[in-house]
Amino acid sequence: WKDGWKLRSYYATPRDQVTWLKLHHRTLYTVGHRTDVDNSCAVCGQRENQQHLTECMPIRKEFWDPIIELQVNMGMVEPENITHFLIAGETKGDDGDVKGSTMGANFTGLTFLAWRCLYAEITAAHVDSTEMILKRALARTLDMAVSRLNSWGEFWRTWV
Repeated sequence: WKDGWKLRSYYATPRDQVTWLKLHHRTLYTVGHRTDVDNSCAVCGQRENQQHLTECMPIRKEFWDPIIELQVNMGMVEPENITHFLIAGETKGDDGDVKGSTMGANFTGLTFLAWRCLYAEITAAHVDSTEMILKRALARTLDMAVSRLNSWGEFWRTWV
């Protein structure tokens, strides 16, 4: 668990990391604790809370699974527990080959961006009282990752 606090990315900005850090500090705002408004998930209708954002099956299938599949195809160790991975960056748990392994710097940036884009889509759906479009959040995540990596590569190309 303590290694999750040390995760950094070389291409994600501090602003990109805010949503995940709020999740770590348990200060990420969700409507699940409110009683004066509809406190249900904009996708499945269950009560929304921080953990639900990692366990909601429609969100998992349409948003998190493609993100994790991309990371695994790029060489990341496949996480044993998706919830632990999404909250703390853990790829192998106590029962795995490597106790408490966390994702590397190549993958943390994409996870930071994914949380940022998912949370923006959730917030927009609640504020506008509209349906959440997970494909839009996924496309935005990938667009941001490509632009951040291009910028990072351009910086180093200029420096060299």
